[in-house]
Amino acid sequence: MKAVNLSQETAAVIDQSQLRLSGQMQTEAVTQVFEQILKGLDTTITQVDLSQVSAMDSSCLAMLLYLQSRQSAPLTLVGLPEQGRDLVALYDLEDILV
Repeated sequence: MKAVNLSQETAAVIDQSQLRLSGQMQTEAVTQVFEQILKGLDTTITQVDLSQVSAMDSSCLAMLLYLQSRQSAPLTLVGLPEQGRDLVALYDLEDILV
């Protein structure tokens, strides 16, 4: 298990093939998650739990697309917040994510 606490509310945890995110997943936090956990990760992430994410921006969406690009099977998103669903629709990514 790998974990990064970015603040009292914002964290990322990898447990086997699941990435659990919480708090505000915006540019600064996403950059830290990528640098500290995902960069050079040899485990394939097949599921991302976003049910505890309070805010996300397009950088979080880009991270999800990056994770999807690393595998042939669809990435399973759990608890994608409304803000995330809006971004997926805005960028016409329903066939790739969700």
